[in-house]
Amino acid sequence: MFNFLIDSDIAVSRFFQESVQRESAWVPAIRFFSDFEIFLTVAFLIGIWLYGAYRKDVDYKIASLDIFYAIMFAFAVYWALQFGLPIRPRPEAVSNIPPLISHLPDNSFPSGHAIFAGASVVAIGYFLSMPVSTAFAVFGVIMLICRVISGVHYFGDVLVGVIIGAILARIYISYRDRAGFKTAFHTVPLKIASFFKL
Repeated sequence: MFNFLIDSDIAVSRFFQESVQRESAWVPAIRFFSDFEIFLTVAFLIGIWLYGAYRKDVDYKIASLDIFYAIMFAFAVYWALQFGLPIRPRPEAVSNIPPLISHLPDNSFPSGHAIFAGASVVAIGYFLSMPVSTAFAVFGVIMLICRVISGVHYFGDVLVGVIIGAILARIYISYRDRAGFKTAFHTVPLKIASFFKL
């Protein structure tokens, strides 16, 4: 069963990778969108924070902090997992298809971009609104498909990564109202920001 899943994953990934010719006019767009959701999320969080500062509404700043913390919590667990997960070589290491994006030849599983996308979409949906979260989900799916097409991940890497990111964001959400958390993670950053008029 396990071998069947791996073989299916490789077949689906190869289908995506072979769907775009390396000289295609789509290649620059694939390269651009392979990181787009991450940069969009960072710009969005800065924008929410500045909007909260402009409106003098601390709720927007707290939402920005919570989304940031959910993503960072997911990444902290991801880096810890890297020490215990089996190494899965990236597709370019075992395939004759050259990747569209230059990447370190490190562990392919799970995808860090997918963990980021899963955590950011869940956190944005919880702390802000579902319509905004849906827009980020669309850009996240585009980003992850581009990463499979570009040959730096298998489809299974991004699928598992999204699930891990979403679960870890939910774990963060469930712990954020515990005693002492808000003082350390909300009050202190807000006081520092207010000192700098942010």
